[in-house]
Amino acid sequence: MAMQTIRSVTKPGWVGGRRPVAIVLLRCQDQKMDIVREIVSPTGKRKIRLYQRADGFFTYDETFEAFDEIAGSYWSSGYEAGIFETEEAATADMTATTPWMRHEA
Repeated sequence: MAMQTIRSVTKPGWVGGRRPVAIVLLRCQDQKMDIVREIVSPTGKRKIRLYQRADGFFTYDETFEAFDEIAGSYWSSGYEAGIFETEEAATADMTATTPWMRHEA
């Protein structure tokens, strides 16, 4: 599989121009990921998805419900984790870095 490094870029924001979003990832082209688990916060306003990549590694991301006057309510990207060798390692990191998950444990 060909590998490429994606350096910091700016992507369009939802409303009102552009917002900076740093993306520093090592990504496999045509990488397929399967959702292993989705965890929703007690308030229902945040969620985490744990993925298994086609190469067998794991990653996760957090999204949150946002609102603005023009777009209304929408799901916005939040934290994007690194790459983990096991599901257990990804889950441990997820719990350590996500405040609402620590409060549930």
